[in-house]
Amino acid sequence: MTGFKRFRSPNVSAALNSGFTLRALIAFAVLLLLVFILATVMLVGIAHTQNDQARDQGLFFAEKALKIRQENLQRSISDYAFWGDAYLHLHAHVDLEWAYTRRNLGSSLFEDFGYEGLFVVAPNNHTVYAVIEGQLQPTLIENWLQGDIRALLDESRARAADEQSVVKVFQVDGQPALVVAASLTPGGDPTVSEVPGAPSVLLFVDVLSPNKLQRLGDDYALNQLRVARGAEEIEGPRLSVPSADGTPIWLEWDPAEPGSPLFRLVLPLLGLAGLIIAALSGWVIRRAMATSQLLANNYSSLVASEARFHDIAQTSSDWLWETDAKQRISYLSERFEVITGHAREKWLGRPISEFLSFARVSSLASWVENPEVQATPYTPLSCSYQSATGEYSICNLVVCAIQGPNGLLGYRGTARDITVEMESQARIQQLQHYDSLTGLSNRKQLHEQLERLMSGMSDGPISVLSIGLQRFKQINDRFGRSVGDQVLVEVSQRLEGFLREEDFLARHTSDEFVVLLNGGFSSEEEIADLCSRLIDCMTRPLGVVQQQTALNVRIGIARAPEDASTATELLRCADIALYWARHHKNTPWCFFTREMEHHIVEEQQLESDLHQAIGNGELRLHFQPRYRTSDRHLSGVEALVRWQHPQRGLLSPSVFIPLAEQSGLIGLLGTWVLREACFQAKNFAAPVFVSVNLSPEQFRSSDLVAQVKRVLAESGLSANRLELEITEGMMFDDAEGALLTLEELKLLGVKLSMDDFGTGYSSLSYLRHYPFDILKIDRSFTAQLDNAEDGLAVVMAIVRLGHALSMQVTAEGVENEKQLALLQEMGCDEVQGFHFSPPLPIERLSALLKKSQTA
Repeated sequence: MTGFKRFRSPNVSAALNSGFTLRALIAFAVLLLLVFILATVMLVGIAHTQNDQARDQGLFFAEKALKIRQENLQRSISDYAFWGDAYLHLHAHVDLEWAYTRRNLGSSLFEDFGYEGLFVVAPNNHTVYAVIEGQLQPTLIENWLQGDIRALLDESRARAADEQSVVKVFQVDGQPALVVAASLTPGGDPTVSEVPGAPSVLLFVDVLSPNKLQRLGDDYALNQLRVARGAEEIEGPRLSVPSADGTPIWLEWDPAEPGSPLFRLVLPLLGLAGLIIAALSGWVIRRAMATSQLLANNYSSLVASEARFHDIAQTSSDWLWETDAKQRISYLSERFEVITGHAREKWLGRPISEFLSFARVSSLASWVENPEVQATPYTPLSCSYQSATGEYSICNLVVCAIQGPNGLLGYRGTARDITVEMESQARIQQLQHYDSLTGLSNRKQLHEQLERLMSGMSDGPISVLSIGLQRFKQINDRFGRSVGDQVLVEVSQRLEGFLREEDFLARHTSDEFVVLLNGGFSSEEEIADLCSRLIDCMTRPLGVVQQQTALNVRIGIARAPEDASTATELLRCADIALYWARHHKNTPWCFFTREMEHHIVEEQQLESDLHQAIGNGELRLHFQPRYRTSDRHLSGVEALVRWQHPQRGLLSPSVFIPLAEQSGLIGLLGTWVLREACFQAKNFAAPVFVSVNLSPEQFRSSDLVAQVKRVLAESGLSANRLELEITEGMMFDDAEGALLTLEELKLLGVKLSMDDFGTGYSSLSYLRHYPFDILKIDRSFTAQLDNAEDGLAVVMAIVRLGHALSMQVTAEGVENEKQLALLQEMGCDEVQGFHFSPPLPIERLSALLKKSQTA
């Protein structure tokens, strides 16, 4: 940037005596006045241009800040909405313990991300789960948000198939709020079956409070970013944010005004100089010598104004530059040294292309002459340079040509360093393609890589290994999610160390990994050998949990082109094979077959039917009597559920209970059995007790005690007529929590029975410390009484142990008179089995109870 020229007054002592000299001085004064007027107009124009550029840049950053915040909100909700576990626990049924108590989808979103609102809206648009500022609240979303959310819910459900979210702007207590909505889906998890009908919608609410807006503004150089109270009151730059109801919300900020110092400093001086020159024009006529003195004073004012303008240029965040017509650097502002670390003197006089590498053009001339650049002034030119420390940086140049009377004089402009901004964009790109926890490729990049491989399948066969971690949920529940995350990291490291460099590894879901084997394995035997070695590698003790639990692995295998011809279909086949290996196969790996697919389709149909069975009244209770061995008198019954399927007829629990456990319906099914058993027992012809089996999920539920208390109150059944059967395995995962639950149940007055004793993790500590009333001998031990001395000894030991601990002992599975006689000899208190009666429907049980009551 060139400075102002300094003027020196001529020696006019002789001209005072000449009319010609006087006219020349008048003409000179008028010309000088015109020069000042022109300079003032130019400076005003430059100041306005700089202020307008700053305002446009502020508007650009405001839009960008809001867009990035919306994208971050959408990425956050994708991790939860398209998660099979969230689908099961917040759509199939609402499990507050899983979502809120275990912090899977609760207060952590407010604590970690600052999302004030979290809602789940059911298909009937009723709010079924709400967490506001980290606290569980019985609040409807329409009572908290200002605006109609129905259009947002409809649009998010319309995008459910594409697993896309929708963002709109609402108001909360007068503050704008970003509301993102996404339909809850299984997320591609083949083990999770979709519930018929519309999906539930998960919503996150990010309220743009004054503090949030100010922090957001600080990040993007927007001073005092805030909500404007009225559009007519806004004088500075503003951004209109359309809300969901169509009413614009205005954001405003205090704009940067780089041109204002020109108005405050230079213009007053130029105005003063103009007055002086105007006075000088009249004074020249009367006194030429006084004119010379005024010109000298004006020269000093110009020097001072140039110094001030120079100071303003050096305080800019960008560095300024200028070249001559041959593009040799003629000027660099002091900010050049601060930003690049290079001394200005080192580069003055050298071609600018030696310092800057242009990405799209060969020279400044070709950029300025580009028609697109001429049509859009101030278009930035991307380039790079090497700083004094040796690091490569990226910057944007704004270039303008300097034209003189005789043509081009050179180029000048500004340079802005955008290295940090580009690195941020690279990090965002990294998050879009890689898993943030393990660093492995994510599902999106997996699909892209598999599509590339399958498009060039002539290179050889492709095998997909879908690797699932067994009992990973128990690790999370027992040790916490932080330990679960460490387990996933260690598993990913083991897999990377085991696989070849040409193999591709990705994290597919929360506890599943996918490996793409590109060639090298042409037969099932080779792949099976690989799976065997991989499982040996994965089943070594985990250091993070210090060998307190085992981590088993299951592998589903699909191959192209035999099994599928597209990437999506091949991954689906591998998921089906993994599902089969987890639930239907004794070996830890399984190759995909079409029979598996057909079986799973049938299983899914049965599971879908089970969703409707409870509401359609298709479930039935059968009751198996229990008899005292002393007098063979009927003392109670065990409630056993049956399913009267419309097409398949009466189904036993072995057919549908595993499906209920896999689909998450077991809790709902268990609640139905408990309630139905109590209501029917209240109307029994004889006051016998009813025994109900609790499922593990039902036992771990936080509201089990309240549920039992409520059912007893509603049915009117005495607590001492209800017996709850618990298996040993329920106490193994959380011994302290199980003891607390059992003690609370005992306080209600119900009886507690340990079912299938001896088949699980039998321990005397359970019997000594837990408040059980009854010990049930499993039918597998009863069956050994006929022909095994060892079996006789085991049953006798269990009977004596139960009596020693003041417990009643009941034997299951009594099939003949010999078994009954042996149990009577041992002193067993009660028996049940087909020798007495199979499970009976309520009609036949009523007749039996009446007969027993009469006897």
